[in-house]
Amino acid sequence: LAFMYFLLGTSLLLSLAMPTDGSVLVMATIGKFGAVCAFAIIYVQAAEIFPTVVRNTGIGTSSSMARVGSVLAPIIGREVAKYNRDAVIIIFAVVALVSGSLTLFLPETNGKLLPDTIEEGEAFGKGESAFDVCGNRNHRQNPPATENIGLENAAYAKE
Repeated sequence: LAFMYFLLGTSLLLSLAMPTDGSVLVMATIGKFGAVCAFAIIYVQAAEIFPTVVRNTGIGTSSSMARVGSVLAPIIGREVAKYNRDAVIIIFAVVALVSGSLTLFLPETNGKLLPDTIEEGEAFGKGESAFDVCGNRNHRQNPPATENIGLENAAYAKE
């Protein structure tokens, strides 16, 4: 997810430095690819992070906020472009790069049992982020997923 946001932001910034329309089109296409992939990945990520009891509400709220962003983006682009076309690209690139940076703080969900209750959701991935996994901090110290679960999930744990 973070990679796709970084791809989007970087391609937008690189499009400002491209000398020809063809190279700008290539950068725009790469950026569009990053945006479409990030949009698809975020739904999977959101479904894994929200506890079961609030998953529908959480995904619905997230989807609504994404739609608000989709409505505001062309308005911001049109109004800012009246003053400076490059500023529009810079604004959207910065938003993509900040979003990519913030996703690095989300907990890793690979190989983990998903939280069922609010309490499990609060404890899910606590003290864990991409920085910990990449830096191998806390990565080897965590117990296996079957030992790191709440009471509700214990009935479903594999032996």
